[in-house]
Amino acid sequence: MLLRDTPHLSKRHPEKIIMKQILLHVVVIASLVSGCATPPTPQNAQEFRTVVTQGAYGTFIESFVVNRPYKEVAAIVKAKTNECLNAKVDYKSCTNTTSSSTCKNYADTYVAKVVDGAGKTEVRVQFRRAGEGVGEIHLGGKPPADGSYIMVADIMPAGNSKTKIEMYRTTFFKAVPGAIRHWSNSTSQGCPTFKEF
Repeated sequence: MLLRDTPHLSKRHPEKIIMKQILLHVVVIASLVSGCATPPTPQNAQEFRTVVTQGAYGTFIESFVVNRPYKEVAAIVKAKTNECLNAKVDYKSCTNTTSSSTCKNYADTYVAKVVDGAGKTEVRVQFRRAGEGVGEIHLGGKPPADGSYIMVADIMPAGNSKTKIEMYRTTFFKAVPGAIRHWSNSTSQGCPTFKEF
């Protein structure tokens, strides 16, 4: 699958995002110390659904219904997913002190796939990060080659020209489910900027 390079989204990484990442690591480490079981890293969409359904930390199910026919919603979400959610986002994270400034470059890659099934359309999105000083800690095992799953969305008919969207997602990476929500409701047809972690 070819990835579309998003035109130079390089930016200073907001401090609040760094703090969220630190908090995430602290909570995960705390859960390990307290003896909480860590689920295996999902290797496919169904395994991701399973760990989310079981209440894995940092995940939840978001479900809503829109007043638009299923075929219409599925078509626009499929088109916009292929256009927008296969992306590489470059950015810079800088740490400033009174005497110096240190910056590191990172690259986030989003890999999306749309699967047409019997009576539903499925959107799968995976994520991986590369860059200076990026370390990987895989508590439940190594993720798939395209990266860790961050969202699986099921789009289904709900009767009377309505459509149900059920998103199995992480607490983070809010731009991705936000885009699905906007496209489904036709409140926006734009691509996400991936600035919201």
